Amino acid sequence: MKKAVTFGVLALALVAGCGSSRPATPAIYSPDASLTSLQKAGWTGAAATGMPDTLTKARQVGYLALTAPDGRQLDVQFFEDTSKATAELASARKHIEGFRGATLANAMVFAHPDGKRGLRTGDLDALGKLLK
Repeated sequence: MKKAVTFGVLALALVAGCGSSRPATPAIYSPDASLTSLQKAGWTGAAATGMPDTLTKARQVGYLALTAPDGRQLDVQFFEDTSKATAELASARKHIEGFRGATLANAMVFAHPDGKRGLRTGDLDALGKLLK
């Protein structure tokens, strides 16, 4: 009986630890830390001026001009938080015909130079792991 109770308590503890009533806090990526991480993984690139006059007037906190290991040129524009990056993406899609960017937390990613080429899934997956 004691083993059954112990097992039941352990199982309950494991189940309780698997979920949370609070949503996870989204990541806030740093342009400097991200560039270092990307370069270590074989990407090339540099910090750039980018587009400080954003469509939504949100503050750009950094910008990277990158070349992925597959040769694709990408731009990553960093904002103060996820909601500002999401709003900027929505505005770009509305105001720039054919814009096909994506967001990863507080970063908006798009194909260089104008965001009109699609993003490769492999590049986005890599950025999702390498942005810091």
